[in-house]
Amino acid sequence: MRSTRTSRSFAALLLSLLVVLALATACSRSERPGGQSVQPGVASTAVVADQARQVPANGASESPAPASSGATLSSSFDRFVIRTADLELQVNDIGQALVAIRQLTIDAEGFVLSSSTYAQGEGGKRQTATLTVQVPSERFDQFLNQVRTSPLVVEVERERLQSQDVTEEYLDLDARLRNLQATEQRYLALLDRASTIEEILRVEQELSRVRYEIEQVTGRKQYLERHIAYAQATITLVPVPAQAAKGPALDLARAIERAWRASLELIGGVAEIVVMLVVFFWWLWPVLATLAVLALRWRSRRQAPGTTNP
Repeated sequence: MRSTRTSRSFAALLLSLLVVLALATACSRSERPGGQSVQPGVASTAVVADQARQVPANGASESPAPASSGATLSSSFDRFVIRTADLELQVNDIGQALVAIRQLTIDAEGFVLSSSTYAQGEGGKRQTATLTVQVPSERFDQFLNQVRTSPLVVEVERERLQSQDVTEEYLDLDARLRNLQATEQRYLALLDRASTIEEILRVEQELSRVRYEIEQVTGRKQYLERHIAYAQATITLVPVPAQAAKGPALDLARAIERAWRASLELIGGVAEIVVMLVVFFWWLWPVLATLAVLALRWRSRRQAPGTTNP
C-alpha cells in the first residue's frame, strides 16, 4: 500500500516537473524581456527540487558556469556583433600579395581559414586568388586598413562591410541553457529516487531529451561566441589589367597594330566582294566576251581603210 502511494507521489512529482520545464522553455525562447521573466519558473522548479536529495548542492555548482561565460563576453563588448568584410583588390603581384596578407593576419593574431589560387582568361594567363581569414574583432578595423594601404595594392575594386547584432539571441540562449542545466540536475535527483524500472525509464527518457537540447543550445552559443570574438574577411586578389601594367609608352605600338589589322581586314573584305561578284555574274562573262570581240573587229575594220589612203 505504501509503495503504491510512493509511486503515485513520484508520478505526480515527475508530471509537475515536466509542466514547469515546458513553461520555462517557452519563456526562454521569447524576447529578452521574456528571458528575464524566466527566473520565477526556475524558482518554482526549485520548490519541487527541494523534495529530492542533493539538488541544492549540485544546482549551485552547475549554474554559475554559463553565467561566467556570458559575463566574460559582456565585459568585452557592449553589444554582441558579428562582423564580416568582402574585399576585391587589384594587385601588382598575386604571390607577393598572398604572402603579405597572411603575414598581416598572423600579426593581428588571426588565422587563415582557406586560400585558393586559380587561372582565368585565354591560356590561363590571368591568375586570381581568394583568402578567407579571421582576426580578433578589436583588431579588425586596423587589419583592414593595413590591407588597403599595402604597397602591393593598386586599387580597391570592391569593399562590403556587414554587421549582425546577435545580442538578443545570445542572451536568450544563455537563459535557456541555465534552465536546461538546472532541469538536468533535478532529473538526476529524480533518478536517484526512482524505485521501479518504469520510473527509471521515464526519467532517463526525459533526461536524454534535456541533454540533447543542452547540446544544441551549447553548440549554437559557442558558434556565436567564436564569430563575435573573431571577425571574418574574404579577400579576392586580381591582377592589374594588361594595358595598365605595360603603361602608356606602348599605346602607339598598340594603335599601329590595331590599324594594321584593320587594313588587312578591309583588304580581305574587298577581295571577298570581288570574288562574290565574279562568281555571281558568271552568265554575264560570255556575253561581255562576245561584245568585246565584236568591238575589236569593228574597230579594226574602221581603221583599215584609213591606213591605205595617203
